[in-house]
Amino acid sequence: MQRHSQETPRSFVTLRLDGKKVETLEAGKYSFAVTDKSTKDNFHLQGPGLDRKTPVGGRQAITWMVTLKKGVYRYSSDGSSKRKGSFTVS
Repeated sequence: MQRHSQETPRSFVTLRLDGKKVETLEAGKYSFAVTDKSTKDNFHLQGPGLDRKTPVGGRQAITWMVTLKKGVYRYSSDGSSKRKGSFTVS
């Protein structure tokens, strides 16, 4: 999975798998490749038993190994309330 944030007038936060926006996943272990290119935003993932984030203002590429449980997960930028999304784990 990849998450991208770009420092442009059209900055965004997204979660993709095989090029498509993630809307649902099965419960289990996943590897998240997080690519944060922004100096104003970050990537913050929250859900049942999970709260991970990159620093606001710090560019980085990192891989997180996470276990997703059933429920709703939300991802956003702590630098902007407009940049957000969610997906459901069954």
